[in-house]
Amino acid sequence: MIKTPMKMTTATDAQAPYAAFLALDWADQRHAFCLCPAGSDQVESGTVKHEPQELHRWLEELGRRFGNQPIAVAVELTRGPLVWALFEHRFLTIYPVTPILTAKLRQGFFPAGAKSDPADSRLLLSILQLHRAELRALRLDDQQTRLLGQLTVDRRHVVEQRTAVVEQLTAALKEYYPLALEVAGKLTTSAAARFLQKWPTLEQLQSAKPQVLRNFYYGQNCRADVEGRLQQIKEARPLTNDAAVIEAGRRKVQCLAQWLLVLNEHITDYEERIEQLYRAHPDRALVSELPGAGAALAPRLLAAFGLDRARFQAASNLAAYSGIGPVLRSSGKIKLCLKRMAFPPFLHQTFFEFAGKSVAFSQWAAKYYAIRKAQGREHNAIIRSLAFKWIRILWRCWQDNQPYNEAQYLAVLKAKGSPYAT
Repeated sequence: MIKTPMKMTTATDAQAPYAAFLALDWADQRHAFCLCPAGSDQVESGTVKHEPQELHRWLEELGRRFGNQPIAVAVELTRGPLVWALFEHRFLTIYPVTPILTAKLRQGFFPAGAKSDPADSRLLLSILQLHRAELRALRLDDQQTRLLGQLTVDRRHVVEQRTAVVEQLTAALKEYYPLALEVAGKLTTSAAARFLQKWPTLEQLQSAKPQVLRNFYYGQNCRADVEGRLQQIKEARPLTNDAAVIEAGRRKVQCLAQWLLVLNEHITDYEERIEQLYRAHPDRALVSELPGAGAALAPRLLAAFGLDRARFQAASNLAAYSGIGPVLRSSGKIKLCLKRMAFPPFLHQTFFEFAGKSVAFSQWAAKYYAIRKAQGREHNAIIRSLAFKWIRILWRCWQDNQPYNEAQYLAVLKAKGSPYAT
């Protein structure tokens, strides 16, 4: 699952005074809750329906009861309908708790395997009250950055759906109509989808007049070797004449082709809206000239940072959160640097993909890769290490509100005698 990263506050937020502590165990229809006023050991429990009207009414009553003073809320979520509802009430401060932590505590306190929503909400309340200093309050980034980030995630989802459709389409054509794989064009394109809708079988394709086919190719801006394709169509022999195989294949191909057209339309719409948001973003200049950050990666990098310079107080915070920075495991005399196991996958992919692209466009990045490769390092390990360096550079640029300058950075490397500067 791909998730958009949210903003986490620093540990000092955990010291804020709260009038009450609330834990919500999320469910599809009813949320179990535990509530404890500050300075009291009396815990109230119950359930609240997951219906907008009732949920907001209950939260408003909670606010009135405590004079709209701050209330800390523990949930096992960082996004979703319950989180969006909670953010509508300004007196609430949300502390996400990883479900793994709750599960481990449940296993320790209830070794027989007992589990219930009320018991889980009580565990969440204990975590919130006793370990709040180790938690991070959740806050929304600015609306423009959040929208940009979510649209880049959603676009990736739609592209992945298209990839799945193309794979099915390829398999279906191989069953009865392999020529289409050669003459329809690249299957991810709308032109190929329209070709398959007009001529879903070899028989229909060969019955079309050459000029009709020629006009179609030109009309779709497919001008590469048109005459060669026409010759292939003329000389082609059917893979099979089995009517059952051909009809089943034709129906499936036309269905998938129609789906492909819809997906391409939405991908284009996503890209146009992402471009609009990206162009209007006040921090756009920070990533617009990054080597290797094109139309797809630049908006993702922009959304990864956002506008709030206090979001990550050090480059190491971002490296750790994104999963690019390694984690240290130490026991006795043994110390190991290992890859992190928990991180937002899309954010991790963003920095990893950018680092990989930068090798072809950045002089020092290319040199860095070549040196590490000569040392026998694996490709993925080199790219992760390079991404770690890029995070440090980009964080500094972000903090100083200064765009990255390749020539300036190379001059710094050269002054330090770095092997990556030559």
